[in-house]
Amino acid sequence: MNSATENNSAMSDFNSATITDAEIHKIFESEGISGIRKLINNHVIQPASAVIQPCSVGKSTIIINTTIRINNIEKKFILYILPTQYGKTFLTIKKIKKQIDDYKETIHFIFTMNTINNNKQFAHRLHALAEEYGQNSIVVFASRNDGHPYRHVSTIEELEYLMNKSDQNERPKIVVMCSNLYRFSDIMGDKGIIYELNKKIQDGTSYYKAIIPIFDEIHKYINEGNMRKQIEFISEFDSVKECIGTTGTPGSVWETDPESKWQHFNAVNLRELLTEDYCGCDDHVWNTVDDYFNDNYKKPGLFDNETKCNDVLGFINHVLKKFPDILNDYGYWFIPGSHIKRSHNIIQDTILKHNSEAVIFVYNGDRKEMIFLQENRKKIFL
Repeated sequence: MNSATENNSAMSDFNSATITDAEIHKIFESEGISGIRKLINNHVIQPASAVIQPCSVGKSTIIINTTIRINNIEKKFILYILPTQYGKTFLTIKKIKKQIDDYKETIHFIFTMNTINNNKQFAHRLHALAEEYGQNSIVVFASRNDGHPYRHVSTIEELEYLMNKSDQNERPKIVVMCSNLYRFSDIMGDKGIIYELNKKIQDGTSYYKAIIPIFDEIHKYINEGNMRKQIEFISEFDSVKECIGTTGTPGSVWETDPESKWQHFNAVNLRELLTEDYCGCDDHVWNTVDDYFNDNYKKPGLFDNETKCNDVLGFINHVLKKFPDILNDYGYWFIPGSHIKRSHNIIQDTILKHNSEAVIFVYNGDRKEMIFLQENRKKIFL
């Protein structure tokens, strides 16, 4: 029998018997915190009845107390780590869909970075969920409606009114808002929406059964105001099933203070899970091209956008002439333009002149689009 099977067998035995200190410690050494969490979930030990305090004496380890205290940050907080432009929002949306399907009557409170634009951007990316669960499933909680396609509320009262709708097709499943001190208090304060909703769920007077807050780019605001304490506060509620943070720079989320609850929690480095088909900077062979600008070149002024644009386009043409094989078939190319939109249109025309079979994705032109030529050489925009 392998060790995993032995542990599973032992875990089954513990369901019907009293576990000893030595047995707890054996599971802790072999499986770490996940093994202890299994014991808690199977009601073998209580999460807050005592503390394991390992002490080294020679080569021995002594267990002082009988069970392990696991705070609710360790139990419920999950940090997803993924670099910028690596698809954090896409993966978050997949996670939301799974949670809605798993918990059924769920409400997600999503905190985005503290700008109306970020709020709007995240909301727009939820279109797949809107198609799945209906347009009314998403609500944006913001001071003003800035052109997003979903229902908008600007006060707690308006949001609570929608949450109390008897028609499930009218009740929101997802609430998107900016991450600022006012919204933290509105949602996670000691008299906030999550507090009141949890009471209703516990006494059976709410349509909802589960609450899941999500903190996009949490490193930006984790240390603002009382946010840590507020997350700790709501994580105590049974109806709060998970608290999810996403970030590309996780360092500021951890704390080293021995009294802090933020020393240990679940962190998933999604880059380690998703790199099979990813090609990053470290995977390239770099060639320096330093023969385009002469030694007397002066950087354009701040508002000299025309010169900046022409410099970028001129350099691209120079590189393509110097390395004509760059645009061969079956390659992948990233060719950044200037911040002037027309530069992206010129670049796509340049690429198609070099390789008429190219498929081009434009992200910062007049719109996000995919472009290729048909047999009649006509551009097709998708």
